[in-house]
Amino acid sequence: MDGSLMKLNQLIQSTNYSSMEKIFNLFGDIGKDKLAHFFSASLLLFVLLLLFNDTIAISIVLLTASYKELINDKLLKRGNPEVLDFVYSALPCLLYVININI
Repeated sequence: MDGSLMKLNQLIQSTNYSSMEKIFNLFGDIGKDKLAHFFSASLLLFVLLLLFNDTIAISIVLLTASYKELINDKLLKRGNPEVLDFVYSALPCLLYVININI
């Protein structure tokens, strides 16, 4: 082993895995459905930001998430309406707004 690989190996072995395991467990508890909402809203926001200004793009994402939960899931009974689904769909918008204002 050369010097850089030995240093990397020592770093990995000295890492506190209990804190890393807590982080992985935190993200492991997020259901695939919530991650799908986050990913699809992120992708939609990305495309809309290329086409429109910030306000319009964020509004479309939030209206789409609201429609999906209220109309499609609750009113038409095509799914299970959950507030957390909306939250995970709105989260990319919040992260974008935080990012552009820092």
